[in-house]
Amino acid sequence: MLLHLNSDDSYILAGHRSHSSHRSHSSHRSHSSHRSGSSHYSHYSHYSSSTTTRSTYVPTTTSPANYTLGSRSLTLNVYGADVKALVELLIKHHYFMKESTQTNYLGYVVYDKQVQDAVRLFQSDAGLTPDGIAGSQTITRLKTWVPKIYDLGDRLLKKGMRGSDVTQLKNILIDKGFLEKPFAKGSIVFDASLESALKAFQNSIGIDASGILDAQTLYFLKKQDD
Repeated sequence: MLLHLNSDDSYILAGHRSHSSHRSHSSHRSHSSHRSGSSHYSHYSHYSSSTTTRSTYVPTTTSPANYTLGSRSLTLNVYGADVKALVELLIKHHYFMKESTQTNYLGYVVYDKQVQDAVRLFQSDAGLTPDGIAGSQTITRLKTWVPKIYDLGDRLLKKGMRGSDVTQLKNILIDKGFLEKPFAKGSIVFDASLESALKAFQNSIGIDASGILDAQTLYFLKKQDD
């Protein structure tokens, strides 16, 4: 600080403005420092976030050989180990023939139209919506499937249905000479040959040759047995 001598021999204190300037300068430095610190923190946070995002992104793929039955819904044209397992169950329960199994160029079993039709047939027997899609409900029922035992006459029979009553119908038509032996056992499918034989029987007795075992057809089947 400086003392200034006035003409009247009094003194005044000089440098006050300089002090204010100093404070202003300090404030400026403090503000600058604050901005600098803020900018540095923001940059670090952005870098950390980017680094974390990159390190946690891990793309994954599943090989068709690694799919297990029930891990996904199966629809037309998909393939893999789970399709093979599904087909094996359909073969076990007589909804599909082993020789009809199709594989692609990679060697995987394919969910083709024949598999889809077999799934629809099973879904109908199991009381499920016959959409041909092997979802979790269809697969669960197929894994635990115990077919219901039907006696001939318990229900109307037509092409595509399966059961022990179909077996009984076929054996009666064999016995009457409308089909060739051998006699069938277990649970079989009402196929095209059985439909043709039933139509032939219906024609022989003069009723509508629908190829469907209804109450009228059953009546004449049993009547001729008497």
